[in-house]
Amino acid sequence: MARTALEKTTVPAPFDGLLSDTFVEVGQWVVPGTSVCEFLDDGALHVEADVDEIDSAKLEAGQEVALTVDALPSERFHGVLSSVSATVSTLEEKNRTVQVDVAWTGDRAKVRPGMSVGVEVVVGRVADARFVPSPAVMDRGGRHWVYVVNGGRALLREVRLGLANWESTQVLEGVEEGEQVILSLGLPGLGDGVRVRPAEAS
Repeated sequence: MARTALEKTTVPAPFDGLLSDTFVEVGQWVVPGTSVCEFLDDGALHVEADVDEIDSAKLEAGQEVALTVDALPSERFHGVLSSVSATVSTLEEKNRTVQVDVAWTGDRAKVRPGMSVGVEVVVGRVADARFVPSPAVMDRGGRHWVYVVNGGRALLREVRLGLANWESTQVLEGVEEGEQVILSLGLPGLGDGVRVRPAEAS
């Protein structure tokens, strides 16, 4: 009887993993169906992320993924896109998204389950691409523009774009290699033909 009672106090784990949280106290009575703990399979890490529906047509399983961890800003990690949801989330009417699942393939010694992760899916590569910083590009009615510095003045110039991410945007036409573009688009008085000068280094 005592052995049977003792065995009933043990909750066997269904797999090897990590005990991440407990929901009951020592001595507390529980009934069948009560959640007593959270148990994680740390043998493989996955990242769930939402991608804007505009970009969803570019996604397919097997694509390379670049990962960044907020707590480890100086390090870069790698993964593979393992699945793309077949439906679009409409929880936010103004921001419809598609959920993707990324399998972590690189080093994860410093990474813990639950950390905030940035996801960038590599949908293409271009060798010797001409590019500008993405914050320099303006979208006006589906046409794209940048301010180029020429002769001490800001010149508004239309550009044709290729691949892009948060940091850099490929320019197919409109800007030549070595030309300077303006990043501070919110400067008061900035406009086509306005005289400008480089900001002094602090």
